[in-house]
This record gives sequence, C-alpha cells and structure tokens, in this order.
Amino acid sequence: MHTTTTRAQDLIDLAHRHLAAAAAAARARTSDPVAGHTFAAQVELVAATLPPPSRPTDPIPPRAARLVHHLLAAITALDTIDPLDGPADLPLCAWHVHELARIARTQNDTTGTP
Repeated sequence: MHTTTTRAQDLIDLAHRHLAAAAAAARARTSDPVAGHTFAAQVELVAATLPPPSRPTDPIPPRAARLVHHLLAAITALDTIDPLDGPADLPLCAWHVHELARIARTQNDTTGTP
C-alpha cells in the first residue's frame, strides 16, 4: 500500500476545500437550480475519488470567486503533487477535475450554466 506524503496530503486537503467550494458555488446558481445541483453532485463525486482529507474540511467561502476558479485552484493543487508522492490514481482524479473545469468553462461561455 502506498502512503501519501505530508505535503501531498496538504495539497489534497486544499483540493478538497476548493472542490467543496465549487460544489457550493454550483448549488448557488439561481439561473438553473437543477443544473447547478447536478453539476455539484458531479464535483462531489470527483472529490470522493481523492484520498480522504486528513482533517475535516470547511469549504473556502465562495465570495466573488466563480465555480470555474475553484475547479482551476483544485487542479493546481493536484497537479503540484509529485506522482510518486500521491496515490496511484492521482492522475485519473486530476483528469476528472480538468474535465469538470472544461465543462464549466464551455457551459459558462455558451449558456451561463453551470
């Protein structure tokens, strides 16, 4: 069994916080609440593929940050982890976050949702 280094776990914790904030931002969308809740569920599903956080996570308050910004911050945290320091499926987890960010950018540019 592979153990995650402390630095990698800290970055995973940060990614969890940004993903929780992204899910909250998706749910807060008033233009299409059904699409917002659906996208939030997808974000939470991706977050569940990561190793669990080392401590309880409080989402970063959404403030003025958009959903896509939280997804990009999560990507940055995951991409910073050396592949040998993180879990074996880290590249797959990061790819899922990349895809959600791509979808969020595309949807936001064309329809305003998510």
